[in-house]
Amino acid sequence: MTEYHSTINPTPGGAGYGLEFSAGAADNLVENCISWNFNKVMVMRASGGGNVIAYSYVDDGWIEYQPNWPESGLDDGHMAAPHFELFEGNLTFSMGGDDTWGGAIFETWLRNVSTGHRSGWPPLNAFAYNSSANSPGGCTPTGPGDFTCIPYADVGPRVPAGVAHGHVYYNFVGNVLGSVGMPVAPQSKGFQYDNSGPDWNWDPVSMWWIGFGGGDGVPTDQGAVNSLFRDGNYDYATNSTHWNQGAQTLPRSLYLCSKPAFFGAYTWPWADGSNAASPYVTHPFQYYPFSNLGAYATTGAQVTHAGYQLPAYVRFLQLDGIETPPLSCATATPASAPDACKLLLTGAAP
Repeated sequence: MTEYHSTINPTPGGAGYGLEFSAGAADNLVENCISWNFNKVMVMRASGGGNVIAYSYVDDGWIEYQPNWPESGLDDGHMAAPHFELFEGNLTFSMGGDDTWGGAIFETWLRNVSTGHRSGWPPLNAFAYNSSANSPGGCTPTGPGDFTCIPYADVGPRVPAGVAHGHVYYNFVGNVLGSVGMPVAPQSKGFQYDNSGPDWNWDPVSMWWIGFGGGDGVPTDQGAVNSLFRDGNYDYATNSTHWNQGAQTLPRSLYLCSKPAFFGAYTWPWADGSNAASPYVTHPFQYYPFSNLGAYATTGAQVTHAGYQLPAYVRFLQLDGIETPPLSCATATPASAPDACKLLLTGAAP
C-alpha cells in the first residue's frame, strides 16, 4: 500500500508522472495504492509484461496549462509495446492506452470501474490557468468554453474505456463504465454507448472509444476493433450489461485465490459489470455538489454522493479530510492501531 500524491510539475514529458512502468519493467504488483494529482497518474512505456495493477485508486490526471483536458488514467500504452498486463478491480476516470510512441498488445481489464470523470478534489476544483498571463490563477472562468481563463473541467474527451490506433488483442471483462450520478456537465448532450472515427465527437460522452487516434481525420482502426474482446461490461449510458455470447459467471480474480486481507469487512469483488442490478458497491459520503463545470463546488450545503467501497478510495477520503476517520485513529500509531484504523494507517486490514 502506497499513496503517490501530487506532482509539482503537472505537464507532459515524464517529470510529472505518478506510477510508471518503463524500459522492460516486468512482473511487478501494484496493489491497494493511491495515485492522485499527477500529469499521467499511471502509464506504461515499453513495459515488459506480467505486471498487475489491482485494487488501486487512480484519479485527477491533468495538464497545468490545459486543465480542461483529461490526461491519462490507467494508461497501458505510452510507448511500444506493453503486453500481457493485468488491470483488476481498480477505480479510475479512464482506462486503456494511447497511440503515442506505439501500440500495445494482449492487455486484460477485469472488474475495474472507470467513471469517465475526474473527481477534481481540492484544490483542483478551484484551479484555473490564465492563458493571457501564461501562469496559474489570477482569473475567474466564465464557463467551460473560456480559453482565456481555463477551468479544471473535463472539456476534452471523456473516455471511460479507450483502445487506441495500433492496440490489438484487448480484453475487457466485467468492467463498469460511468458511475452512479455522474455529471453531464461540462458537456450538454448526455451519454452514448460507443464512438467512431473519423470525427470522434466529444459530446455526447461515449463510454467506449475503440480504434481512435492515428492523426486527425483518420478512420477507426479496424484492427483494434476486430481483435477486441468485450464481455459482461456494464455502462451507465445504456444502463445495461453487454454480453458477447450470452450471460455467464465471471471469474472473481485472475491472480488471487481468495479475498485479500486489506478488504477487511468490505465486499470483494467490489465491482461486477455482469451484475446489472448492482454493478459496484457504493460508499456514501458528504461533500459539496457538482458545479456547472462538472467539478465539485467549494461552498454551500453539502450533499450525499454515492462513492465507491474500494479500500484505497475510502482511505483517500480519510487521509485528505473529506471523510472523518474513526475518532480512535486520531492518536493511533501503526504499531498500536485498533482494528478500525489499520486500513487507514497501514493499508492492511486486521
